[in-house]
Amino acid sequence: MQTPQLIPVQSNPQFSQFWEAYPKKESKVTAEKAFNIAIRKTDLPTLLKALEAVKQTDQWRKGVIPLAASWLNQRRWEDTLTLTKETAGLSPVEKQIHHSEYLRILEAMKSISHSYAEHQSWSQQDKAEYQKLKARRNELRNLLGILR
Repeated sequence: MQTPQLIPVQSNPQFSQFWEAYPKKESKVTAEKAFNIAIRKTDLPTLLKALEAVKQTDQWRKGVIPLAASWLNQRRWEDTLTLTKETAGLSPVEKQIHHSEYLRILEAMKSISHSYAEHQSWSQQDKAEYQKLKARRNELRNLLGILR
């Protein structure tokens, strides 16, 4: 009895180029199926240009990257990427300072919430402080492009 010979599957060279550029290397087979559908609706340069643009967003820089198949199936190459004027003007150091403030605010909010959970009541001062923290947290979310 002979062992059957496996024939290597030839990957689409355009998909190989896309896959090389895509930062999240998971679910390659599913991604290739999605790519083969997407490439009928657009061309490789359009996909690669959109991919390079989305790589510059705060979300992707933080590692919040969809699977390639999701990105392709949702036709995300057609998305209009916008940076707020404030975010676009921030240096990496400024972003880090604002991000540190954001994390401190989250901790302060958690502390106040924990106090409430233990005592089931807030003082007026706690309520006022919590509302101030919440407002600043929302400002920083918008500034840094943090998703809710």
